[in-house]
Formats: sequence, C-alpha cells, structure tokens
Amino acid sequence: MRPGLSELEPQPDQFLSPSETKHWEELPSAKRQFSYLCGRIAAKNALRRLLPAVDSKSIDIEQGVFTQPVVSSATAHGLQVSISHTEGISGAIAFPEKHPMGLDLETICSGEDHTIRSQLTEKEIKQHRELPYAGAVGYTLMWTIKESLSKVLKCGLTTPLSVLEIDTINCDGPVLISTFSNFAQYKGLSVILDDVVLSIVLPKQTDLKLEFLTLKS
Repeated sequence: MRPGLSELEPQPDQFLSPSETKHWEELPSAKRQFSYLCGRIAAKNALRRLLPAVDSKSIDIEQGVFTQPVVSSATAHGLQVSISHTEGISGAIAFPEKHPMGLDLETICSGEDHTIRSQLTEKEIKQHRELPYAGAVGYTLMWTIKESLSKVLKCGLTTPLSVLEIDTINCDGPVLISTFSNFAQYKGLSVILDDVVLSIVLPKQTDLKLEFLTLKS
C-alpha cells in the first residue's frame, strides 16, 4: 500500500533538517509536500545506510541550480544522492561524490507511449521492437534509462535526448543492462517492479546487485 500525506505527517520532525522543514512548510500544496517529504525520507534512509550513526536531521539536502539534490552537510561530507518519485513511491541512492550515479522511477502508463516514442532515436525505436516488453513497459524502461543518465550528467532533460541515446539493452536476466552511444563510461541497470520501472546509471565497471528486489513475473 502506498502511503498518503497524513501517514507521513509525524515524519518531518524525524527526518528533515531545520532548513528542509522550513522549505517543506512553505510548499504551496499537500501534493508537493508529500512528494518532497517522501523523497527526503528515501534520501536520508539511503545516506544512513552509509552513515548509520548519523542523525537524519543533521543532513541537509539542498536543491542545485538544475534542481538536482545536493547534500550540503558536514556529517555527510563527500556523499551525494539521486532521488526520484512517482505515483506515491519514492526511491533514492546514496553514493560517494567521486563515484556519480543517477536513479529514476517511472510508473508504466500506456498514455505516455506517443510522447516517449517521439523522443527516441531510430536506433532506440528499433531496440524497442526487439525488447521482450511490449508497448508501454518498453517505452517506460527506455525513458527511465535516459533520465537516469541525465541525472548523472547533471543536465536534466535540458539537453537533446538524442545525446543520451541508448546503444544496447541486454535482456538476458531479471536485471536489464544498458549501454550508451555517447557515454561508454557508464551503464544502466533496470528492473521492472509491478507497475513501476526502476533504472540506475553508474560507472561501467561498478558492480551493483539488484536481484534482491521483487520483480515482475
């Protein structure tokens, strides 16, 4: 079950720094507050996997010039996070600043097929036809991979999406592995979780296990 804002109302005092609490209180709607709080809770939990003795409230996550999260805290020096949320689900990954990563979560929605397809290159459209996931699942998969790469590069979706072109997608196992035409130093790891696709882009030689996640049959 996905939580609502009322279920998270006690959480700001447990997770948010003073400046984050002030920002949360000033957000214009309950929906924005919910999204912000979910993201910060996911990020603080991810950081505490690396820093178990650190109080979440002592970690301040600011917003960068490209709206990316920026960890600005002496208690988490040298660490950064990537955050994503969709349809009441939030996720985050924490990593050393010198070892960049990007994460994206997207809900599978057939209504977005045309929009996503219009942003794919001819190579990517051909790859989509060859995926074992038809229609919206495949399109959402490719979108999350490209958006995760944009987060690593800190360009967001302000750059032409053709620059982020996916070169290959290996679908031999439960964790899909992708590579990029213009960024050979990175790879993508993706899993399908019920109605959500999760992708993480990270340095190509880095090993990250995702098999522990509950996968769609």
